Amino acid sequence: MLRIGGYTLVLILTSVLSVVGQQNCNCVVDTERILLNVDLDHFLYGLSNQVFRGSAHKDDVPKFILDELDCLTKGFSLANPNQDYQCCCTSPQNLPKRKLLYLAKGKDIFVMTYLTGGYGVETHLLLIEFSGEKIKRLWAGFVDRDLKSPEKIASYIRGHRYKEWGLNTNIVGL
Repeated sequence: MLRIGGYTLVLILTSVLSVVGQQNCNCVVDTERILLNVDLDHFLYGLSNQVFRGSAHKDDVPKFILDELDCLTKGFSLANPNQDYQCCCTSPQNLPKRKLLYLAKGKDIFVMTYLTGGYGVETHLLLIEFSGEKIKRLWAGFVDRDLKSPEKIASYIRGHRYKEWGLNTNIVGL
């Protein structure tokens, strides 16, 4: 009986500490909504019905989005496409952890694809709905190719959203 109470106490403390750990960030990452692809229809509508300005330069990431990603990841570093990054486990630790592939900003949707390295390279897709300078929704997933337009991203999502391991791997990673 004492053992069960101890486990319950550890779970409560862990939950409280994880909630407290996110209080400094304005955006809350709802992993269940992301893993269940709850907001994908909303993002697909936005990708298909907005005019986007595309770029491949990290300075075009809006500051409020970069600040929030920095808060959520405790250090969101990003290299431009022509720059080195931590592509593998032997890369210098002073390099950025991510390499930008493409970004686009619409009226209230921000899209970004980028690489992360380590033991293997992964291509991430990040979709953000914003209002003013506040993030309203965030979805993150994985893609297996370099997608450089909202149309190609929307097409990829439509083709892979119902496949097992199609857009996420039961892990939310930024």
